Amino acid sequence: MNLLRKSILLFILAAHMIITGCVGNVTLPNTARAGDTIEIALGRSTEFSRDNVRATIVDSVGTITEIPAGDPAFRAVLNLYPDPLSGLVVGAATNQDAGYNDGASSGATINSVTGGDEDWWQTVVFLDLPTSLAPGTALLIVQTLDGSESEALGVEIIPGSGQPVDFLTTIGSITTTQIRSLERVNHYVVSLSGTFLPSAASVTMIHNPDASQAGVGVPHVVNPRGDIKNVAWNDDGTQLKVILTQANSSSIDAFADFKFYVTGGITGLLVTGVDAYDSNGDIVPGVTAKAQPRN
Repeated sequence: MNLLRKSILLFILAAHMIITGCVGNVTLPNTARAGDTIEIALGRSTEFSRDNVRATIVDSVGTITEIPAGDPAFRAVLNLYPDPLSGLVVGAATNQDAGYNDGASSGATINSVTGGDEDWWQTVVFLDLPTSLAPGTALLIVQTLDGSESEALGVEIIPGSGQPVDFLTTIGSITTTQIRSLERVNHYVVSLSGTFLPSAASVTMIHNPDASQAGVGVPHVVNPRGDIKNVAWNDDGTQLKVILTQANSSSIDAFADFKFYVTGGITGLLVTGVDAYDSNGDIVPGVTAKAQPRN
């Protein structure tokens, strides 16, 4: 299937799962041949990755097949984001339903699931089904290695011999490496908390020496929602300073909106200080931040 067409189908699936607030119990397609590649929607997951996902399949005659983490059958684990110009994003940002396909209401539903975190995505696993599955309804269980996140869903196996998708495009097939380059890399999640919500904050962090200091990594700060807040940052090789400001006077309404990511292969990231300010430039006391590593 042309990659553009496949991407459109995946986005339709992602949009449906996000808007309904589901945690994911759908495969695309919901019927497949043994050996085909399917896509599995797993909701908004922070834990699923190729190295931390395993699958158990019970086919219609009760045969159990285990697919361990790291198996080549897991082609990729990707996070799909809504278009920033979609009715969902714009309607939620402007609190409008009319003309935005109920974007404000859909955004409120999503935020009720995410705890107010407006960094919205849908985790999708590309999985090659085993070639030995018997026709009929199969039970597919996908879970993290520690079992903290798990999804069970059904897929109808139809007769015939399938084959893994080759991700064919108009200029040739996308390689495995290219597909996996769309996966998340190791990073830190930096989140703020406190009693009173500030309008701006400055977060100072230290880390092990980077490549410019004969260490490892090149710092890179990621702002998941540039329409909500502005992020400016500077790093001298061992110290990173990030300045966060609201994009407008009402764009930030929860501490989760201040979240940002630090990546690029640096190690040992620690928060050493936070200065927070209200809209008048006065200090807001009691605001703290923490940096949590994610694989």
